[in-house]
Amino acid sequence: MLSRVLFSIGIGLCVTPCFAQGERAAGACPDARRMQIVEKGLGLDELMRKHQVPGISIAVIEDYKLVCAKEYGVRRKDGSEPVTARTLFMAGSISKPVAAVGALSLVEQGKLNLDEDVNLKLRSWKVPENQYTREQTLT
Repeated sequence: MLSRVLFSIGIGLCVTPCFAQGERAAGACPDARRMQIVEKGLGLDELMRKHQVPGISIAVIEDYKLVCAKEYGVRRKDGSEPVTARTLFMAGSISKPVAAVGALSLVEQGKLNLDEDVNLKLRSWKVPENQYTREQTLT
């Protein structure tokens, strides 16, 4: 299950340009069919046009491993320099999905219950009681 979550989050992270790919050959994708499914499912051309994104990099992550990565478009709106495996993108809001993957991993291991009072796990700080937590605990 978690590998599917990582796949979904990985696609989400990379479609909103966020990180540079590691060292690998440009366009390296051992499973081209898989990448075609991703491209079609995302409606990549339309997505880039709609949001005026000149270039992106997409990574498919499965079982915690980079399975396939591919770059599309150019680095700048009016430029001609293509996006490559070494192109850096702004980080954006990457901490939220990374934290979600970490939390779901702990749930899968039985170390965290999403319906449990959060103050039972917090150590250095506790959510103070307030008008919202009086009737229902924060989970």
